[in-house]
Amino acid sequence: MKREINAAVSLTCHPNSAKTIWDNGGNQHAIFMYLLLKQLPYIKNVWIVSDIKKDDLGSGMLLDQFKEDIFHYDDVIDQVDLLIEMTSYIGVEHAKKVRKRGGKLVSYKYGNDYIMSVESCSLGAHEGWVPHPNFIQFDEVWTNAQHANTCLSYFEHMQKAPVEILPHLWAPLFIEKAIQRSSEASQGWPYKGRAEKAVVSIFEPNINIVKSSIIPFYAAAKFYEDNPDQVSNIYILNTLNLSTNPLFTRLVSDTKAGRDSVASAESRHPFVDFMGKYGGIVLCHQWENGLNYLYYEALYGGFPFVHNSPFLKDLGYYYEGFDIDAGAKALQNAWETHDENLKAYRAKADAFLSTVSPFDEDVIASYGARITNLWT
Repeated sequence: MKREINAAVSLTCHPNSAKTIWDNGGNQHAIFMYLLLKQLPYIKNVWIVSDIKKDDLGSGMLLDQFKEDIFHYDDVIDQVDLLIEMTSYIGVEHAKKVRKRGGKLVSYKYGNDYIMSVESCSLGAHEGWVPHPNFIQFDEVWTNAQHANTCLSYFEHMQKAPVEILPHLWAPLFIEKAIQRSSEASQGWPYKGRAEKAVVSIFEPNINIVKSSIIPFYAAAKFYEDNPDQVSNIYILNTLNLSTNPLFTRLVSDTKAGRDSVASAESRHPFVDFMGKYGGIVLCHQWENGLNYLYYEALYGGFPFVHNSPFLKDLGYYYEGFDIDAGAKALQNAWETHDENLKAYRAKADAFLSTVSPFDEDVIASYGARITNLWT
């Protein structure tokens, strides 16, 4: 770049509320984008822009250290050269002002909009959500590899802009803040070693089909059926609201784990607190959403991480697709071998996590090349 530019990243902030940074992974992603942009020498200022004033931020957002760079759109929009839409949608007038000064607009798609759109059209889900509400013409759409299969062409046609696949971004910034604030978390982080009996925790949110508890629950139930004396608890988080759902209750009660009350429906809990208190094995399942911050947090903490993400085959304990038996075998492997291989496990996890860091030279170069290309 032959010129200095000012960049801004949009963020959904919630004024003085119970909302936290954990409510939406996209908000973390926006902060990691902000941190990466600050590493580029030709970017003069990087701002986080929102619809509320910085003094109205709720403490649960964990953004105190960034307050000097958080602004209402109207405070800085006349100075923005690169505006990246993340969790807060850009308004038409904001886009016009950036265009007027020769600036560029990027839409960063961090979720699986195609699947959410299908669910919205077919099932009436995600009330009020629209993937491209203001019909703004972006110069590029940026997304990550886990959405290439289902969403790349959809993004191109929906937003009428070229789509670029860029590295996923993550840093342990918020997990470390959470550990420092929580006595429960600080006692159990990082992984403290295997307990007398296995504790299996399933954290899928169960709000759409990309992350559901059904497959991992059956894998855990199979593991318990084969090893009833070795499992103390199977926690199925984010399912307390399903405890009156006839199908969910039937699925659970039809297993030995359900009948023996080893499996339990739980409410939503922050990952850092729950794992700090109970430890154990993190059991996951995804469908077309293979890069998740919870996965990175489990790896960062050294917890045994059982999963079916094709992007992370060499990490944790992998099983293929929707194969419940393979999931149970991976779970048993994690239970039996994790502590023996913990040193190598941590080293491999750390090596991977460096490849998604907003401070990694290769990651910075990938984003820098895209930004430079916008002005060529």
